[in-house]
Amino acid sequence: MADTRYLKQRRQGWYFQLGVPADLQAKAGRKVIVESLGTRDLVKAQKLRWPKVAQWTEAFERMRGNIPLTSAEIEEHAQRAFQSHLVEMDRMGKDRHVGGSSELFELGQQLELLADAAAAGDFGSVAREITEIEKRVGVEVPEGSREHRKLSEALMKAQYHAVMGRQHALQGRPYDPPPSFGSAPLIDPILLRPIRPAVAARPHRDGAGMRFTEAATRYIDELQRDDTAKVTEQTRMQHEAVFRLFGQYVHDAPLTDITGENASAFLEAVAKLHPCWGRSPATKKLTVWELLDRFAGGEEHLSNRTLNRYVSSLASVFKWAKKRQHYKGPNPFAEQGYAKPDPKETIWLPYRNDELSKLLRSSLLLGAVPSERIEPKQHGMKHCLMWLPLMALFTGMRSGELCQLHTDDLAEEDGVTYFRVHADREGQRVKTEAAIRHVPVHSMLIECGLLDYVRALPKGQLFPALKPGGPDQKLNWYFGKRFTTYRRSVGVNRRRVSFHSLRKNAAQALKNARATPAEIAELIGHERGFTVETYAPLELPMPALQELIERIAYPGLDLTHLLAR
Repeated sequence: MADTRYLKQRRQGWYFQLGVPADLQAKAGRKVIVESLGTRDLVKAQKLRWPKVAQWTEAFERMRGNIPLTSAEIEEHAQRAFQSHLVEMDRMGKDRHVGGSSELFELGQQLELLADAAAAGDFGSVAREITEIEKRVGVEVPEGSREHRKLSEALMKAQYHAVMGRQHALQGRPYDPPPSFGSAPLIDPILLRPIRPAVAARPHRDGAGMRFTEAATRYIDELQRDDTAKVTEQTRMQHEAVFRLFGQYVHDAPLTDITGENASAFLEAVAKLHPCWGRSPATKKLTVWELLDRFAGGEEHLSNRTLNRYVSSLASVFKWAKKRQHYKGPNPFAEQGYAKPDPKETIWLPYRNDELSKLLRSSLLLGAVPSERIEPKQHGMKHCLMWLPLMALFTGMRSGELCQLHTDDLAEEDGVTYFRVHADREGQRVKTEAAIRHVPVHSMLIECGLLDYVRALPKGQLFPALKPGGPDQKLNWYFGKRFTTYRRSVGVNRRRVSFHSLRKNAAQALKNARATPAEIAELIGHERGFTVETYAPLELPMPALQELIERIAYPGLDLTHLLAR
């Protein structure tokens, strides 16, 4: 019988599984550790489990406060230090304009000093790095302890091999550093051979075939070549961000050298990043190792949803390469997905009546006379806040659909005034084909003076104060940020509510009024949580659509202050 200790098979892929000790389950937040091993091969899985066992056994000891750092963490710090030394030496070489022979001489001297210091047990050259690690991680590694010595040795070894690598690079020669900078390797209890550490393995560069960065670049180029099929600019930037991280992580290895183990190690590393790690444009200049140094290890980390997006992006590169005959192996990101959260715990929620009252009965709206809303002398963002939430509440339209409306997007048919939701004009977008539709203007919006507001406008945007912004130059970019600020300022801070929640309110109001899922889809487009199937268009006549829109009502919500007098 095959030895499957610490292993579990799911959909042909192998996973590492280890029970969390009872005294640590509350701190760990789970009873069982389950991690993908990135392989369908049982023999490979059997080899890969032992580093995991060692890693988590030490992790449990750290949770108990018995050790400051695990061996895996020490190895990770050393790998980052190695990469940082290479980056710093390259930067200094460019800044100083040092000639090749002069720098080679200096590097040779540095290697001798490091070798002598290591032989004498003098770790002074890495003392500052250890202090920085202690501050960054929030631990104390006592001098003289076993962990302090292991960390010192690993950092010094990383520094030595970085200098050696720089020396080889200046001489035009390749250099393969050791796979681990840590202490003596563990022994596989079955095979009785050294096992590799559970950190990222550096792929061997044999120069054969297309490298990852080239494949990723060509994949993006092909993805964007046709304007009618290309992804949004925001999606492209998201792809490129994760491609950059992974390309650096595997040192731009050939596709043929990248394994499921590399993919799994990368995902485990970046999973520790703070959710906002990429918000600043300055992060584009940082290497993956520098990002991990600055943004990993805190209480907040990437969600499974984000990690699954990374997996999807990276798997697509290998799918493209295989389709274009640049790669023939298995996809290393197959079976690497993370558990998907329950939709009930992640979808946007509709606002409660008390929250709607705060949004629509704020000082901004209570203090404004009708003429200020209907015929403003100068259009500003406050007028967008006066109208757009109200319009979303009584139409179910998305913020992007509302913000891109023009005066000629209001039309009339069979005596019914309606909004044309379309993507015919340059710069206009709809989320899906089902989003192209006609939405009658609700009588409440008419009573509040919307048609008078439109008649007072010159031809053009319905909300002239809106300017395009963001990667895709969307008109709802700045408004979305401003609405969030406004929502919080009036005391609506509940999780999982946003501008999109107003659309949820409209869908729920229709559902409460006995509208069928197909009717709801006809009026507001498909909405997750309400319409879970694709319905054939009903193609309801305009009077029927008007009757449907008038079913939207909010009993108990007082909007009399908004009525045009």
